[in-house]
Amino acid sequence: MQMVEVAPDGGELFERPGFKKPFAGMPPRPSGGASSSLPPAPPGGLLAPTPGSSLFDRYASEGAMKTLLPGETVTSKLRAAGTKLSCYLNTECNRGRSYVISLPERIDTLGEVFQIVQQKMGLDGRMLYAAELFLPDGQKITSWKQLREAAEIDTAIIVGCGEPFDATTIPQSMLSFHMHGGGRTAPKVVKKELADKKMRAAQLKADQVRASGHGLSSQAAVAARMEHAEQNRQQAAEMRHDYMNQLLARSSQQTDLLRHVQVRASLSAALIALDCVSECGSDCVSDCG
Repeated sequence: MQMVEVAPDGGELFERPGFKKPFAGMPPRPSGGASSSLPPAPPGGLLAPTPGSSLFDRYASEGAMKTLLPGETVTSKLRAAGTKLSCYLNTECNRGRSYVISLPERIDTLGEVFQIVQQKMGLDGRMLYAAELFLPDGQKITSWKQLREAAEIDTAIIVGCGEPFDATTIPQSMLSFHMHGGGRTAPKVVKKELADKKMRAAQLKADQVRASGHGLSSQAAVAARMEHAEQNRQQAAEMRHDYMNQLLARSSQQTDLLRHVQVRASLSAALIALDCVSECGSDCVSDCG
């Protein structure tokens, strides 16, 4: 085997042993200069795309789009129109955790809901049994339709286990959201009402400062604050004075009670001695005494 050096102009300079010419033994290329699997090139030198030959055309066809659409599965139906409950345990709403429970599509009675709530909240481990469902305002849920309507507006569900509804543990925010219709708009309405209430309180405070004759400057606000602090200090002093008076009165009442008890005890002993003398004579006094 010989090795050939090729000159820049394509000619052979000299041959060396052990070198094989590139592309030796391959079939000759067509005379047209284009691949046999491609259509002939147009006069401009670019290939004209045929309809439906690109990947986009193939994947965007009507048949392919039909096969890529999601199917009617239980998960998709539940996501579109499912029932999701945010459950809290009664008497623990302000310090316990919430349980988000997704109900299957086949459930349509409260009895089945109680079984799932019992399992998801792990009430068996605490020896508790779900028996009642309440709204944040204390109204009892008595039908599946009522529960479904509450779930649609994201209202919290209070799970009772036989004990009375405890309204003292319901957070004020939860109750406010429920009273304002629930859903995503309720927090916005509550926030707007709180802002309006804060503004009205500030206006009332400004009116009080103005009515006190302090004016509207920063010094007036400082003077009004100092006056308010002095009033609070005086009220605290009066409360301490009243508390001390009550302690003194209670101590005197206890002293009077002890004195009365001692007097009653001495009178009872004297009456017993008189009864004994009248019945047994003077000789019995020493024996009874």
